[in-house]
Amino acid sequence: MATEMRCFLQTAQGRAVMEEQRKRKTILPDPGSIYFDFFCSVTPGCLRVKQFFYPSKLPLAVPWENIKKLYYYGQKAEGEVSIGYDKEGVWWASDEFRVKKRQIIVHNVRIERNVEPSRIGFTVHHIVPFLEACRMLLPFECHVSGEF
Repeated sequence: MATEMRCFLQTAQGRAVMEEQRKRKTILPDPGSIYFDFFCSVTPGCLRVKQFFYPSKLPLAVPWENIKKLYYYGQKAEGEVSIGYDKEGVWWASDEFRVKKRQIIVHNVRIERNVEPSRIGFTVHHIVPFLEACRMLLPFECHVSGEF
């Protein structure tokens, strides 16, 4: 399999795929997104948490009807995990700088949902536009709370 992949990457099509991956370092909006940043995007159908699965960094799509609670708070370097499972039972999306001091203000968002994994967390770059985008899409019974 590895030999086949090396052979593919030497072809014109393989070089085009590698070039496209290099260009994807910029933030591209998801089709139909109301809000997007490097960590997540809000679409009418679902909340998409980018780089959730490690090591593939594939996104996790969370349908709005599955969300029970949404809690947000300002990011602090101490007591945080960069990726994986924390002591409170939350699965966190990849953010290598969550455990370090940042120059910019970002927020952590925790979601409880009625499917497994039931508790997930991710980073949001601009919390106010994110909450405005989510407001009309969240189920009526969803509890939203947090602190700036």
